[in-house]
Amino acid sequence: TIGYKTRTTCSVIVESIRHDTDLRYKSAIWWLKAGSTTSSSNRQQRTLYQQNVAFPCKNKNSTVWAGTNVGTIVHQGKTYYARVYPPTKTDNCGV
Repeated sequence: TIGYKTRTTCSVIVESIRHDTDLRYKSAIWWLKAGSTTSSSNRQQRTLYQQNVAFPCKNKNSTVWAGTNVGTIVHQGKTYYARVYPPTKTDNCGV
């Protein structure tokens, strides 16, 4: 299995925090989505730690992996967004 964890930490308690996370692999020149978007959220917290982003390896072929996470925070009625791109990783975990 390959995957990663995402964490958002705010300095104060916020109305909600949400993560929408994709795991992708490189195929020739394209980045293809592995599985579906994984979501996690909470309410009235300072931190969201998402640990459910994983894809089961189908073989041991060397594959370049990447991901993206869109974080959404609602605080005092306003919505804030951020997108994060974790570093790529090459692993013997193929699709």
